[in-house]
Amino acid sequence: MTEALINYLNKLKETGKKEVYISPETRQIIKKQNIIEQSKPIQTYDKPLQKNKTAETQIAESANTKEEIPSHTPLPSTPNVSPDPTIPLENIEKMDLKELMNTVKNCQRCSLCKTRIQTVFGAGDQNAELMFIGEGPGESEDQQGVPFVGRSGDLLTKMIGAMQLTRETVYIANIVKCRPPENRNPLPQEENACIPYLLRQIELIKPKVLVLLGAVPLKVLLNVSGVGNGINALHGKWYKFKGIDCLPTFHPAYLLRAQTKRKDAWEDLKKVMLKIGKDPKNTKSQK
Repeated sequence: MTEALINYLNKLKETGKKEVYISPETRQIIKKQNIIEQSKPIQTYDKPLQKNKTAETQIAESANTKEEIPSHTPLPSTPNVSPDPTIPLENIEKMDLKELMNTVKNCQRCSLCKTRIQTVFGAGDQNAELMFIGEGPGESEDQQGVPFVGRSGDLLTKMIGAMQLTRETVYIANIVKCRPPENRNPLPQEENACIPYLLRQIELIKPKVLVLLGAVPLKVLLNVSGVGNGINALHGKWYKFKGIDCLPTFHPAYLLRAQTKRKDAWEDLKKVMLKIGKDPKNTKSQK
């Protein structure tokens, strides 16, 4: 964990980042390991910015709680590299979902295995037409072993419900199966170590449509980055991934902070509904 944190802080330093949120617990570890001195001039602070907690529409309502939303610090995009060969790719490519799940449970392909509580494989209908892909587990997911729980999970459930579906009729997974420390974005080596598992999940589930939740799956699966290629520019547009219709939209955690984007997200989801044969006009009012 120490080496990974040093590398992460140094990457932020190279991008000009001067501040980063680190929890009090981690600050104690930092002080003991003298990490801050190795990573100056990045400064840390204990209290994240306050986020808006009210909702404007039914699909954008958040749980009635004072829990703060952890902020995510994006890393600069880097070219894809070959996955860690700890587990031969040909073995992963032959696994069924049960075998894949058991392999993920014991995975040590990257350093995230040292800080996780448990892996978060995925959940839902293994024959789903629609598959949602996020970036990685958060604190609640790490504790429960289920993708998208907590406030962002509640919001995703409402979004799915507004699409005339349920969590049991779709499939939900992430780019990485272990929680990155402090809910940061996955590092490139972590993404590449884990992506063979997700690719095999997609091959086995055979969804008709993929919905990419946020900038990380957009970057990793569609291999786009740079100015003009972020989620704000590309959301709501159709792409192909291995022959599958693919649409990026905003991550629920982002929508909890940026309420002005919720209408845009709903317009994106209506396009997905039409693609899978659902009529948005049949959805009850979102007020």
